[in-house]
Amino acid sequence: MIGEQDFTFFTCLLGNNDVLQFAASGGSIDITPSATFTQLYTLALDTLTRNGAQGVVGTIPSVTSAAYFTAISMEETIATYTAVNTMGFYIETEGGARLATTNDLILLPASDLLAEVAAENSTAGASPLDPFPDNLILDSDEIAEVSQAITQYNNTIRSLATQYGLAVADVNALLTDAEDGFSENAVTVTTQYISGDIFSLDGIHLTPRGNAFLANLFIDAINLTYGASIPKLDPNQYPGIPLP
Repeated sequence: MIGEQDFTFFTCLLGNNDVLQFAASGGSIDITPSATFTQLYTLALDTLTRNGAQGVVGTIPSVTSAAYFTAISMEETIATYTAVNTMGFYIETEGGARLATTNDLILLPASDLLAEVAAENSTAGASPLDPFPDNLILDSDEIAEVSQAITQYNNTIRSLATQYGLAVADVNALLTDAEDGFSENAVTVTTQYISGDIFSLDGIHLTPRGNAFLANLFIDAINLTYGASIPKLDPNQYPGIPLP
């Protein structure tokens, strides 16, 4: 148990799965209510700081910027369906079947079903009577729910960090910046699937190189807040995704 350990410093990156499970399941698993998140996060910090330990907490990234949600282009999918079927690309939502828009996202596991459609072994998405399954789509309403939850969670994290006198590593800003790409020590990463080098093949977890950038973010926060001089990592020394 954390409370039974003897430590003077900690890093804390909690809460991602409270919203990620909802997003990665196409909205099938509930988001943790904000009040519950606040209660549990406060309990965690109470435990971590009980013996006077200092530390750094990380914000929760916008999970929809992960490659799991962007590897398959909705724009290209809609164009492909429309080219062979003038009815367009239909998706299943909580409110019923409707035409997809570029404000919706296709989840990475949908690649298998899209391959079956391309091979003419499935008609999923071709009509409102056979819409693309909801668990493989994060629709615009669900994206709004994710965004709202992350904003609430991060407001809680920042507020509690101030209350407990802790450093904050803005993981959300890090991965948002990575959407357009950023460099460190001549190493450039983006959130692009495979070629971006920051997300692993599952599209959610970071590669060793991605984790090096994350570690440097925490190091920056520690050095700034506590006047430390911890040396940063060289992302060149950590692999991304090897290409053939």
